[in-house]
Amino acid sequence: MSLIVLPGMAERKRGLIINVSSLSSIVPAPLLAVYGATKAYVDSLSVSLAAEYRSRGITVQCVLPGFVVSNMSKVKRPSLMIPTPMAYVKSSLKTIGVEARTAGYYMHKLQIYMIEVMKTYLPGGILTHIVFNQLKTIRIKGLKKREREAKAQ
Repeated sequence: MSLIVLPGMAERKRGLIINVSSLSSIVPAPLLAVYGATKAYVDSLSVSLAAEYRSRGITVQCVLPGFVVSNMSKVKRPSLMIPTPMAYVKSSLKTIGVEARTAGYYMHKLQIYMIEVMKTYLPGGILTHIVFNQLKTIRIKGLKKREREAKAQ
């Protein structure tokens, strides 16, 4: 898509591209390895495009959301850590032109900060172990739910 829109933006000397990555792009994501890797690609691509096109008046921003209430996340109710899509977008749009790379939502920014601190001060495998255990728990709950739903049919 960027290949299609960038030439016109460069000609007009203005434009905005917002790419959606994920908090999963900055932390090892066992059980979500392909997802995390593709989101890390989106983040890297965004940083590179921003550097290439900044002088042409084009802003490229990458947002790295954590969980948001959605069918994909399977979260049905918002909380302090998990906003509704509308709350997330409203918060994220305030960062356009201010942050090239943003979590978009203050509690997700706090999560990224904590991950960066852990990556700095914990031995490498510990963070991966913590994330792996969290994702295993989520996976087990999902498999149990799928099993209950299959029995109900």
